[in-house]
Amino acid sequence: MATLYEKWHKQAHPPVFREGSSVPPEQLLQAIWQRQRIRRSDLRASDGRRAAILHPGFLNLEAGPDFRRALVQMGNAKPFECDIEVDVLSNGWRQHGHDTNPAFGSVGLHVVWRAGAKGPSGLPVIELRNQLDAPIDQLATALGQAATSTPQNVRGRCSAPLRDLPGEGVADLLGQAARARLEAKASSLGAVA
Repeated sequence: MATLYEKWHKQAHPPVFREGSSVPPEQLLQAIWQRQRIRRSDLRASDGRRAAILHPGFLNLEAGPDFRRALVQMGNAKPFECDIEVDVLSNGWRQHGHDTNPAFGSVGLHVVWRAGAKGPSGLPVIELRNQLDAPIDQLATALGQAATSTPQNVRGRCSAPLRDLPGEGVADLLGQAARARLEAKASSLGAVA
């Protein structure tokens, strides 16, 4: 019999992934990728090449690929910087129109739960379902409650200096930065005209 707390907790924190579901939601896969809850020491692309993720990239909350500026090494090749797209199934690449969207031109790695024949041609694909560091239901529970925090190792350079600023200080700083960028843009446009 569930305690009052267990009932409340279940209502307040519904599971991100239900056992028995055939595929987890994309947001859970993004959280797994961002926190690198994968077997990093033996990560393989679907073509068998060893993949080293030197940096998973920065989560992109705007239009375009899910992660920007990742650092990846495939096999013995030189590491390269690229964007990363996360989809539940590899056919999501075409279904979502990434194949015709120029915003996805810098994607160098497609991360999916389950790979198939309809993914992007020429891009390495990492299939997560057999390469996690824990069972998916455990990751769903652990990451579902921490989905809003960004791991320390993937925070941007501004994170530490801005952390201790009060809200109005951050707003003021962002206003100053916007003004400086606008003035620089106006100056460069004036030089062209």
